[in-house]
Amino acid sequence: MARKSNPILSYLRHSSGQARVRVDGRDILPGEYNSKESRVRYAEIVAQVVSGQAVETPTAKRSKPVESDSRLTVNELVAAYLSWADGHYLKNGKPTSEIHCLKSAVKPLVDLFGFTACDAFGPVALKAVREQMIGACCGTIAGRTD
Repeated sequence: MARKSNPILSYLRHSSGQARVRVDGRDILPGEYNSKESRVRYAEIVAQVVSGQAVETPTAKRSKPVESDSRLTVNELVAAYLSWADGHYLKNGKPTSEIHCLKSAVKPLVDLFGFTACDAFGPVALKAVREQMIGACCGTIAGRTD
């Protein structure tokens, strides 16, 4: 019996040194593994899959350039928030379990859109994060049937 495909899109390393994302049985190479550009492209691919759009091929023109380094990224915002939370969620001078809950809650956001500029994060991206959370909990991406 054939193994079911993993419904959660994984960010993997291709043998060529490129990042690899498998969508509907085909590999997409969004760029050099673990580079900012490949992480941004991976987030775009996840957002497209979650919203039901056709995934752009690597040769297709991108609709927007990679975000500028001068803008606040999701990673930077989350790091600032967690730094604040470390000093806020204390009991008897020690961090409470709320810190662990916060880190778990922002993990899908950071994994998908960490290198995205905050002002470029919109409703489609939020839906992708929500669907990733559901998929991590339930083992699927809602709306996908493989």
